[in-house]
Amino acid sequence: MRIGSSLINAYSGMKTFEDASSVTANNVANVATSTFKSQTPVIQEMPSGGSTVSSIVKDDSQGPLTESVLAGGQFGLVEGSNVDLPKETVNSVIYRSAYEASAKMLKTSDEMVQRAIDIVA
Repeated sequence: MRIGSSLINAYSGMKTFEDASSVTANNVANVATSTFKSQTPVIQEMPSGGSTVSSIVKDDSQGPLTESVLAGGQFGLVEGSNVDLPKETVNSVIYRSAYEASAKMLKTSDEMVQRAIDIVA
């Protein structure tokens, strides 16, 4: 692996897991929003190396139904969000750890470039 490609892979990993974290943050922010449908980032390896969020898939499963007072004082069922908070918490930890690993890889690659420049100079 060339040094340049390790820099690109590290950067793409940081960008990928930043984007994935944004999807998770949006899900958590909408946990109490009626009828909100959670989303899942699809992470894909790129042919040239690195990774990307290739798409975001919406989960159309039904959220829990709760009885609520509707317009006109009528009672009815309202669908809650289908966000699985424990799952989103785990995803958040995974994405943060992957981001940190990519950041360490970027720092190491940068140090390797600096050493190579020092050797040549």
